[in-house]
Amino acid sequence: MFESSIAIKRNKHNHITFTIFGLGLTGAQEIKRLETIHYRMNKYAEQAFTEKKLNGLNNYDEKHILLANVAYKIVLMSGSEIINDSDRTTANLLDCGEHYGYRRPIAGIISRIREEISDEQMKEMDIWSITALHDHILCVDGFPYVLRSSRGGEGSLLVGYWSHPDIQWKSNDTFAFFC
Repeated sequence: MFESSIAIKRNKHNHITFTIFGLGLTGAQEIKRLETIHYRMNKYAEQAFTEKKLNGLNNYDEKHILLANVAYKIVLMSGSEIINDSDRTTANLLDCGEHYGYRRPIAGIISRIREEISDEQMKEMDIWSITALHDHILCVDGFPYVLRSSRGGEGSLLVGYWSHPDIQWKSNDTFAFFC
């Protein structure tokens, strides 16, 4: 993992904010980069980055790639923003983020976020995982996935996490948006 020099702040809603910079990497380039910095990935994250077409749809394509050298302001919002467990769905979390003026992220932010925020920093902020509720990526099983990174165990883990509008998330899940 790289040494972080990121400036973490809190906004008026007490949400964590910081800036990351895009690298303009394709899915194959992301896999290679993540392997060199000892990220672990599950098979769905690897499939998401493969750029193969499934049913005519691209996986990790230009709509998921952060542009090289472009600054992206990120905000992290806790799932606890929605009190009732049954209401904490992907669709409602996106609506909640929109209520604060946040925008739907793209998949490429997850690996950049975890290069900047260490496991130790996540622990200090009481965050176990960060999920981007980006446009879904279809994996070979045909199901929709979003990218998520978590801490602990054997180091940073990047996963493709099954998602759809009605999935119910936990109150301690953390979600990344553009702000």
